[in-house]
Order: sequence, then C-alpha cells, then structure tokens
Amino acid sequence: MRPLKRALAALFVCIAALTIVSCSSVSLDDLVEEETETTSQKKSSEKSVSENVLRQTKSGPSSALFYDRQMPENLSVGGSISGMKVLQIKREETDNQYVVTTLTLLSGSEWVGVPSANAAENGTTAQSLSDECAEAGETGWHIPTRAEAQLIRQFCSNELIENERYLCDGGAFTFAAASKTVSKAGTKKRYALRLVHDAKFVTLQP
Repeated sequence: MRPLKRALAALFVCIAALTIVSCSSVSLDDLVEEETETTSQKKSSEKSVSENVLRQTKSGPSSALFYDRQMPENLSVGGSISGMKVLQIKREETDNQYVVTTLTLLSGSEWVGVPSANAAENGTTAQSLSDECAEAGETGWHIPTRAEAQLIRQFCSNELIENERYLCDGGAFTFAAASKTVSKAGTKKRYALRLVHDAKFVTLQP
C-alpha cells in the first residue's frame, strides 16, 4: 500500500510541476505578438502626440497646417513657394520636440475693380472673395492688415500694379507700392486686392 501511495504522491508532484512550468512559460509566437502589440501601442502614442501638437499649433481659421510636407530649404523672405510670395518667416519651438515655422504668404491671385468695405453697395465683396479663396488648395485667406500691407510694400512692391491702390485693414483702407501711407478707402472708387495666408509647417527638432 505504501509504495502505491508514494507513486501517487510522486505523480501529483510531477503534474503540479508541469502545470507551473506550463503557466509560466511563453511561446515564441506569444513573444512576437506581445512585441507587435507594444510597437503598435508606441506608434499609436506617437501619433496621438503628433495630433496633439498639430491641434496646439493650429490657431484659428487663418492657419494652414502642412505636417506631411517638407518646407523648401533656404526659403527666405521675398522668396516664393507654389507661386506665393513669402512676406514673413517665424519659427517657434514646441515642447522641446517640434519646430513650428509660420510663413506669411501673399496670394498669386489678384482682383481689380473691387469695392471697398465703405461702399454703400457691394461693400462685402472683398470679404467674400477672401472667404471663397482656395489658392494652393487652402482656405483661410484674409485681407491684409496694415502691418501686412507694409510687408507687401517692402518685399513685393514689384508684384503690385503701378499707381493702383490695394485694399487692406478689413477692406476699409488702402495702400500702394509708391506710397508709404495707408489711406481710408473711398465709397465709390474701386480698388485692387491681394490676399494673405499664414501657413504652418510642423517638423521634429533636428
């Protein structure tokens, strides 16, 4: 009887040992699957961070975001990109991980014979043109501010029609290539119009 008990006891010990080894062991397939899940989670986390940065840097309807495009090298103020003149370049570091570069661009498109915002009739024409503009596939174009009008005069005067005044400051004021003054627009006279856009490029820190 005792030998039988001993044999049964030994059998139970072996079964228990096998169970423990089976529970604690991990197959190669399991390891590969676990590593794949970890990589997938990491990519998902990185994508989440990128999207969060994009949201943080997109400031309002006048900002385009070119996250997947490479900004041209040696691009400078006065240069051009996709037919649009560069008026200003600003760079800003975000979270010590990304560099946000904002380009203030002047449209290649131009309109003439546009009523000012002061006109009794069709005073919203300039604003409507900016709302509808989709140059380079981007919306969010706007009438130049006074400060932007000065940049246009400084860097793109050769782009403007000689002796033509252009709308700025909500379409209520005008500027010209040959004049340093910004004047209030008339109620009957028609003007030229060029629009401005802020394009943002988001890149990783080098």
